[in-house]
Amino acid sequence: MHTRLIFASLVLGCAVVSGLAPSTVHAQGPAAGAPAQGPPAPAPAGFTGSVTVGASLESGRTDLSAVQISFQAQKPNSRADTLTMAASFTHATSQRPGHPERFTVADRIDANIGIEHNFGDTLVMMVRTQAVRDPIAQIDYRIEQIAGLGVRLGTGRVRMRVVPGMSILHHDKNIATENGFNTNYGVYQDAVLTLTPAWRVTQFLLASRDVSDPDDHVITLHSSLVGAVTRLLSIQLSYQYSFESLLPPGVEPRYQKAIAGLQVNF
Repeated sequence: MHTRLIFASLVLGCAVVSGLAPSTVHAQGPAAGAPAQGPPAPAPAGFTGSVTVGASLESGRTDLSAVQISFQAQKPNSRADTLTMAASFTHATSQRPGHPERFTVADRIDANIGIEHNFGDTLVMMVRTQAVRDPIAQIDYRIEQIAGLGVRLGTGRVRMRVVPGMSILHHDKNIATENGFNTNYGVYQDAVLTLTPAWRVTQFLLASRDVSDPDDHVITLHSSLVGAVTRLLSIQLSYQYSFESLLPPGVEPRYQKAIAGLQVNF
């Protein structure tokens, strides 16, 4: 299933760029025949970003209470360099029918910070540090340093980036043979489709594999539809999928969810 998700995500991104912006795949400059543009505007000062809060509540045959809080921001340091950061917290509890006690079914914290540097109109370099803690998946911690060089495609209302890279990570996920340092290779891909001035679709995919163990791989996929209500408030509908092949016995390697949330922009 996860292999099909990766393939479908990449094909969808390429199809969107090819179908909607065929004249812009060579660079992110003006399309052929477009009027000449003035010099690029200076990079905006200060941070921009958003905080999104989503919740889920079910009762009856299924009893579930869940909340997710996510944060993302960026600060252009120049026309070529951008500082990025993001974090999210997910917590959910459930209750079996006929049992008074509740138990935790999701409890995950992840965060990252990095630098993106554009070389001209096409190339992009990413350097990112990220950390994860997920007691339910028995991941006590994972700290990862990622670096990659890739391409930017499209411009205007359709944009996509594909960045192959390498990472060095240190983790403890309660598997004696897997704890410690690992070196992975993989790919990061993201896309933005602006439907209208108020609505846009965003998507990203991160997939990596241990260079010395082909059975050790991790996949994260996120897609969302964001609509502006006011300048400061938006609504967000999102789908998230993750797969980690090597986890302790009894831990489900797949996790997926759909969330509706309120986004505050700044």
